[in-house]
Amino acid sequence: MYLATALATAFFWTVALHPFPLALPPALLSAPPGTALAQATAESFVLQGNTKLESGDYRGAIADFNQALQLNPNAAEAYLGRGIARSNLHDYLGAIDDLTRALQLNPAESEAYFFRGDALLNLRAYRDALDDFTRALQADPNNADAYVGRGQARRALGDTAGALQDFTQALTVNPQSVDAYLARGELRFTLQDFQGAVEDLTQVLRLNPNAEAEVYILRGAARRESGDQAGAREDFQRAADLSAPR
Repeated sequence: MYLATALATAFFWTVALHPFPLALPPALLSAPPGTALAQATAESFVLQGNTKLESGDYRGAIADFNQALQLNPNAAEAYLGRGIARSNLHDYLGAIDDLTRALQLNPAESEAYFFRGDALLNLRAYRDALDDFTRALQADPNNADAYVGRGQARRALGDTAGALQDFTQALTVNPQSVDAYLARGELRFTLQDFQGAVEDLTQVLRLNPNAEAEVYILRGAARRESGDQAGAREDFQRAADLSAPR
């Protein structure tokens, strides 16, 4: 027992210090679920899974979180990580299941509210998404992405004033938020605030010079509606250049 515990501790710190996949010793894989050894080993898998999550290896992360949950079925961090990975793979129902379980185990986990809200938003469950983003913001009022998400939910529900307020607050929290500028620019265009749309979309292009052609098309349309015909032609030409086969 003492040898296995020492192995788990050594493996945990090895993973912490080396951001690359490592294989667990067989003695740790056979640890009975629920024991201190199993919990320590599960933490190692969670740490390794989080490393893969950050690198974009979502399927590899899920495999590690699965291993962690086999060893410790109450590992809230494993449910959180697996839920985030599933959401990135567009498995929104699976993500919601995992994030809900993470919140059952740790109701104070604001990240779970945010990512569950994002999954709900993608499933067009706008009222539930709005509730989750609000809870995420109650826990972390400086989460600019949660303001953007809640703004999108509010817009879909017809609350354009609330959406505009959320997008603006997101930019107060993070003046470099491309998503907030894009969301507010799109909304301003819909509200026929064409000059405001031009300003926001210009910020999108300043912060992300490799933006897709659709951003130039939208800014071109806003410029045309605001009377800047030359600027509109320039944007439409840029969009055509980006869309041309290479």
